[in-house]
This record gives sequence, structure tokens and C-alpha cells, in this order.
Amino acid sequence: MNSPLSNKGYKWTGLIALIWLTSIISLYYVNHKPFEPTFAGRLLVMTGQICISLWIIMVSGGLGAVLLPGLSLRPLTNMVLQAAIGLGAISLAVLLVGSILGISFLLAWLLIVVASIFIRKRIISWLRSITGLFDLWIESSKTGKMIAVEVCIILASTLLIALAPPIRFDALVYHLALPELYLNAGRIIYIPQNIYWGMPQFGEMLFTLALAMAGTETATIVSWGVAALALLGILSYLTDRLTVQAGWVAIASLLAGSTLVGMMPSGYVDWFALLFGFCVLVGMDQWRLKGERKWLIIAGLFSGLALGTKYTAGIILLAGCGLIFWQTRLNLRILIKESAAYLIPAIFTNIPWWVKNLVATGNPFYPFLVPAGEMDAFRLTHYNLPPWGDIFEAGLLPIRATINGIEGTPGYSASIGPLLLGLGPLVLLRWKNRSSNQQHTLKTSFIISILGLFIWAVASRFSGYLIQARLYFSLFPALGVLAAGGYLSMGDIRRFGIRFGRVANTLIVLALSFSVLQAGLGTIRQEALPTLIGSRTQEEYLDHNLGWYAPAVRAVTDLPDGSKVLMLWEPRSLYCLPKCWPDEVLDRWLHARHLFRDSEDILNNWREEGYTHVLLNRFGSDFIRQTDDRYTAADWQNLDAMLVRLPELENFGNAYFLYTLEQ
Repeated sequence: MNSPLSNKGYKWTGLIALIWLTSIISLYYVNHKPFEPTFAGRLLVMTGQICISLWIIMVSGGLGAVLLPGLSLRPLTNMVLQAAIGLGAISLAVLLVGSILGISFLLAWLLIVVASIFIRKRIISWLRSITGLFDLWIESSKTGKMIAVEVCIILASTLLIALAPPIRFDALVYHLALPELYLNAGRIIYIPQNIYWGMPQFGEMLFTLALAMAGTETATIVSWGVAALALLGILSYLTDRLTVQAGWVAIASLLAGSTLVGMMPSGYVDWFALLFGFCVLVGMDQWRLKGERKWLIIAGLFSGLALGTKYTAGIILLAGCGLIFWQTRLNLRILIKESAAYLIPAIFTNIPWWVKNLVATGNPFYPFLVPAGEMDAFRLTHYNLPPWGDIFEAGLLPIRATINGIEGTPGYSASIGPLLLGLGPLVLLRWKNRSSNQQHTLKTSFIISILGLFIWAVASRFSGYLIQARLYFSLFPALGVLAAGGYLSMGDIRRFGIRFGRVANTLIVLALSFSVLQAGLGTIRQEALPTLIGSRTQEEYLDHNLGWYAPAVRAVTDLPDGSKVLMLWEPRSLYCLPKCWPDEVLDRWLHARHLFRDSEDILNNWREEGYTHVLLNRFGSDFIRQTDDRYTAADWQNLDAMLVRLPELENFGNAYFLYTLEQ
């Protein structure tokens, strides 16, 4: 029997019903808004910033597929290596274009759009490899899946922080401050007020691009995405070379330390160094396995990119040289050829930074080695700190760095977690139980790790700065592989009815759980989520996290156009650019006293250089007064006498004082 409604009538009835339902829902939410308009606007901005950051990484992947085609590794590993080399290529492109044509919103978008059009097929092909994640999930054990869930929680928590205004120290000093200055100037130029300008800037060039396209938070999301890439690469490569479970343990060993987790969303370049260090490890391991010189060239390129991220990340370059010597030590001719294949690409990738410094200051390695630019002989002599601790610090470095290293404190200045040290030495147990492939990769990592730790220990005796663990994160992928190998050794041990591998599983998950807890609490303490949903303004967020510094630099930005504010004992300048000139290495007063012994002469010199105001960080000066023996009593007496004569404009909680230099 036919329906009372014809097919045509039924279609019209359905359409009318849909219009009715849609209209009622729409009218309801006119007066019952599910969220505030400010949240909707913020959500739109955040979505755009995430998409643009991922777009930059995708273009890097497509470009890398052009530069490194035909890699014979697992697709996910290929994907990470290609993205890494693409990031390096884009960074150099930004340096070249920004120095010659300039850098702006329009040029940044043009660069990415044009690149996307030309390599669109490569980008699509590169993206297809991401489906390999499902295979890794299927291959993972219960413990591996627990680690995976915890890693995802860490990634989600840190992404929330990446979406909020940056607050970490070095980002405000130079990682993000230099890109902001480039955009203010409209090109890549010499920045005399910040000696960190002379450091290699692979990461900062990418931050400049991201910042130009969609704001500061886009840069911090890029740093977060690079961290995710590094973790994915380690997991994928170790799945092939060891086991998928070992891959998860290597990741857990790295993320059990709060410093690496905290750096993921902070606009730092340390995860770039770690990513490039992983790529070097892959290249060296494949060279030892296959004997193909192309892998040495690839490893050399990535060693150069690591060095171009920060000088101390070049530890992986030196460790690679040591590995080549060990592998070819019985044949001088082969040693020379292989070393050249490795070193020439590394040097080539760093020539642009050295030329940049040479042209601007006359010193290719500015601000080190010889006086140049703003780094005269006095500042150069006083830049380094004396070695930290006694000689036993070097001999016990891995233990001391793990046990005594605390984020933000003198000395090792990083919390690297317990698993690298707890599992790494165990790799030597049950060595014969490992397959030949496993032994091969573990041996590569072992040699690089031992050489790297030795270089770190020696360097630490030259300067107190060089003992900091965070300077050597390019070495940490190799240490993570050793931790994974130690975990496999634990799994082979069964005594007294105990399966030690299961106990190790519990301890590893527990250690990573503490890191998850810290990441979550950090997000809550920083109040990132209320800021993202619009219930707290960005100014309130900065006030909450930066204390009196935030209103002080807002006052600087509110000064009349043309103001030039000299900062004393305050190196952070991102939020008051371009009106403020930071005390980037906390030596401005000491240097001024060296040049002009009388405070009146110092004031006259500052006025001649165009400074209109002084912003004093009182807490910073008090800390230096108590801890830095380079200053004399006369230095502090002259400071106090000078400040008494300066008109005080504002006092920010007795922490910051803003003075005028106008007579």
C-alpha cells in the first residue's frame, strides 16, 4: 500500500521540517548564547594560528621530500627527516629574503603560498605517511599504549600554554625578541642592543616567519610542533631498530624531565636541536649499517643545522667526528674521505650565519673569541662564569646532572628526569640477547653518548655556563636510545619469580605520570585555559605570570613615541619593543663604570646616545649586589648616588623603577 504522502510531497515535507528545526535552534541561541563573543573571536584566532603553524611544518615536509627523496626507512621516519631538512631550508630562505627584500606580513605569506603551490603534490604525499601512527598504536603493548596516552596529555597541556602569550625567560630575551625587532625594522638587520643576535638563528628565522604570518603565539606553536616531530621520529625509528615498546620508553625517558616538557611550548629552540640531533643519529647509524656515504652527507647536514640552532648543540657534530674516527681508524685514506663527506655539509650550512656576523661586526663568531661590535674586550672578559663546582663535577657529570639539576637554578639548570640515568647504563646487561640490528643501533648511540658526555665534561671546566644540561639536548636522542636498550635488558631478567621487565614498566609509567602531573599543574598555575577562553585578559595573564615586570614594561610602551628606555639588570625586552634596550647579559652598569668612572659622565653618555628613560630592576640589582664579586663597593655607591638625582616617574611594587633622563 502506498504512503499517504507522495514521494514528491514527502521530500517537501522533509525540507520544511529541516528548515523548521534549523530556525528554532538558531532563534534559541540568539538569546541563549553558548559562549561569549570574546571566546568565539579568540577561538577563531587560535584555530588560525594552529593551522598556520601546521602549514609551515607541512611545507617544510613537502620541501624536504624534494631535498631528501627515496629514503629507505619507515615512512614515518622519512617524514620526520624530510620535515627537519625542510625546516632548515625555509630558515635559510627567510634569512636570505629577509636580508635582501625585507620581511613583512605580505612577504611571509607570499613565501609560504608560492612554496605550497609549487610543491603541493609533495606535501600531499608527505602527509599520507601520518597514517603510520595507527600501525604503531596497533603494534604497541598495554604499557606502550599507557605511555602514548600520557604523551598525548603532555602534548595537549603544553599546546594550551603555547597558545597563550609567551612568558619564558629566554624567549623574552632573544628567541622571540629578535624576530619582533626584525619585523619592526622590516628586514633582517644588525641588532646592536642584543649580543645574542650573533648566535646562529635557524630557529629564530622560523619564528620570524611564523610571527609575521599570524602573531607571536604562532611561533610558540611551531616550537611545540617541532617537539612533536622529534618524538614521532624517535618512536618510529626505534620501532624498526629495536621494538615499538623500546621506542615508547625512549620517549618516556626524555619527557620524564620537566625541562624538556616545559620547553615544548615556550618559543625556545632546544627542541630544534634535539630534532636535528635525532636526525644525525639516524644518519650515522645508517652509514655504519649500509656503508653508503650519502648517509654521512645527510648526517653532516643535520649536524650543521644543530650547530646553526645554537653553538653548544654542535656537540653532536663533534661526537659524530669521533664516531667516524672510531669506525675508520685503521684506514687513514677512508678516514679523510668520510670526515670530509660529513664536515663539508655541516660547514656549508653555517656559512650564512658566519657571513652575517662578519659583515655586521667583523667577527664571524660574534659575540665570542675576539672583541667586535658591542662586545668589547672588557665585556668579552667578563662574559664567562668560572667553572661550576670542583673537578669531581666533571667526573660525576651524568649523576650530578640528574640528581642536582633543577630547572632555573645555578649549575646544571635543567631537570632531565630519572630514566635516562636509571635505564641507560643497563644497556650493557644481557648484551648477547640483543639481535644484530639492535646491537648495531645501540652501539652507535653508545659511542655518540660517551663521546658527547666527555665533551660536555671537558667544556664544563672552561665556563660555568657550559655545564648546563639544556645546552646539549642534541645529544639526548642518543641517551634516550640507550635508555630504551636498558629497558630491553631489564625485560630479559627473571629471578625469584619476578619479571623485572614488568616492574620496570610500572616504574617508567610512574615517572612519566609525575611529568604529566607537573605539565597539568603548570597549565593550571599559569592560568592558560582561562586566558584562552576569554575569561582572563592577556594583560591579566602576563601580570599573573610575570609579576611587576608586566606593568613596568606596559608603562614603557605607553611612553611617547621616540622614547628610548635603557634597562638595568633586566634582559627581557619582548613586550616593550622597540622602545626599550635590554641589559641582555646583566653587565650594563659594570661596563659603564669601566668606561666612565663618574656617574655624571655615565648619564651624559646615555643622553648623548639618545636614551630618554631608565628602567631599573631593583630585585635584579639586589641579587647581583649580593652574588657578583666583580662589582666593587664604589660601583654600588655611584649607582645609588645617580638614582637619587634622577626624577622618578613610576614605582612598580618597589621591584621596578622608571626614571626620566631629561634634565
